[in-house]
Amino acid sequence: MKNPAFTVLDCTFRDGGYYTNWDFAPSLVQKYLTTIASLDVSAVEIGYVGPTLPGYYGRFYYCDEGLLESARAALRPDQTLAVMMNAKDCDPAAAARYLAPAGRHVGLVRLAVNPEALGQGIELARAAADCGYPVCINVMYLSKYWNDVSVLEPLAMAAEFVTGVALVDSYGACFPEEVGAAMREAAALLPQPVGFHGHDNLGIAFSNALAALAAGAASVDATLLGMGRGAGNLRTEVILGYKALRCGSDFDVANLADILDDFEAMKQEFGWGNSLPYILSGFAGLPQKDVMDWLGKKRYSSWSIVRALQQQKTSSFDFRSFPKFAAASASVSSPACVVIGGGPSVLEHRDALARWLVRDGVTVIHSSMRHVETLKDVAVPQYVCLAGHELEKARKAYGTDVGALPNVAGFVIMPPPRFEGVVPVDGTGKPVMEVAPIGAPEASLGPVKDVSPLALALGAALAVEPATIHLAGFDGYANATDAQQEMAREVQTLLDGLRAGSKARVASLTPTRYDVPLSSVYGLLASAPAGAAGGTTVRGGFAA
Repeated sequence: MKNPAFTVLDCTFRDGGYYTNWDFAPSLVQKYLTTIASLDVSAVEIGYVGPTLPGYYGRFYYCDEGLLESARAALRPDQTLAVMMNAKDCDPAAAARYLAPAGRHVGLVRLAVNPEALGQGIELARAAADCGYPVCINVMYLSKYWNDVSVLEPLAMAAEFVTGVALVDSYGACFPEEVGAAMREAAALLPQPVGFHGHDNLGIAFSNALAALAAGAASVDATLLGMGRGAGNLRTEVILGYKALRCGSDFDVANLADILDDFEAMKQEFGWGNSLPYILSGFAGLPQKDVMDWLGKKRYSSWSIVRALQQQKTSSFDFRSFPKFAAASASVSSPACVVIGGGPSVLEHRDALARWLVRDGVTVIHSSMRHVETLKDVAVPQYVCLAGHELEKARKAYGTDVGALPNVAGFVIMPPPRFEGVVPVDGTGKPVMEVAPIGAPEASLGPVKDVSPLALALGAALAVEPATIHLAGFDGYANATDAQQEMAREVQTLLDGLRAGSKARVASLTPTRYDVPLSSVYGLLASAPAGAAGGTTVRGGFAA
């Protein structure tokens, strides 16, 4: 198929920002713009404009005039600079305010619109057009309407100010024949040029793009190395390679080679791509955000997420009951306990923590496996919470059965139902006990409640009935991703609830970004022991 007339819109920073909170290094931005200016790309969608939202979003979510001016200057004169607005968040009456930074730098405004709210999207489009901009509406969730595009009919009546339409396979759920059928019908129905934006859950974003082009698509969206929400998008290098080698474009795709190395490194860090959970979410037509959230928390193995997505029968889950974790079951010899988080401050202050733990005989509750190995030589009772598939992750990380570590006194698990593989197999020789987590889980994976590691650990700490619950390794995040922001909010909510509902004093022994009282492990070491003495030395070379 030869169709060199189609255009390519690159939206790498706009769509890829879901993994970086819309922050990109200035050196990468300049390199990207210089590279794109040398390629057969007709438009660059650089980021979002719109209202201020709760939470952290970076510069490319709130594109300012300086960013847009420099981007416009870096592109070729024949390339269009575009921005996007999320229609669900935008008040049409405020469109002029949202678009104020765009000035004369932006040549296209695109709106992400739910087909069920097309009327609202059209109203916003009219307001944006009144500000002097060409407007394109991206109609999301193609897999829900591909076989009946009559939902798009109102757009035909809005052709005066809606100058383009794009069909968006939001869930990466469509097959080429479905995309082709929808594109043919849409192109026949609408007077505007129609484009296609595909996600790559099923690994067929390129095939879907070809089907769209064969059916009359005027443009396709793409991103470098497919960087984008969830499984990612059609890859810019693939569609440009096709355009150059099969359609006769004169631009040199080899210009991409250098910058793709930068994005390959980012892909290794952030992990977009069509993994098994994303593949199954595509087949099931499930939102990318849900799968991104589950994967981003890193609590569950991929196969557990897959089973939940497949809604397996209850026989696939663990409904066994175990003894309750309580002060009587824990080897409590001190009025204090410490909950160990996964932050690097545990490593930084390991010597002091180890000396204090042994001196005061403090009970240790590990909220995850992260620092079980770090404290393996500290001779105090240590209980390991298994909120997700921590054992599986630990075996991969340490190459050992954590249950064999001498100071692991037992495992703490959530009440049933659970995923298979959460509970250690028989033969570890360590007790397995249940505890009620604090707080109410807000979500579930199939029948399994999404219990956070801290909720389980704090439940275990309260069961020990300590006078003080110390925290270590709850550092917080300096530059958090969306998933990390959500986890940070979850941690703060749990800590607030603990402080409000418990008589136990709560304090962090190591530096933290959370709003919680601060103490110091060094201050504790400088004071008299809190209770019954423990040992005087710590195996591994740490002198008490």
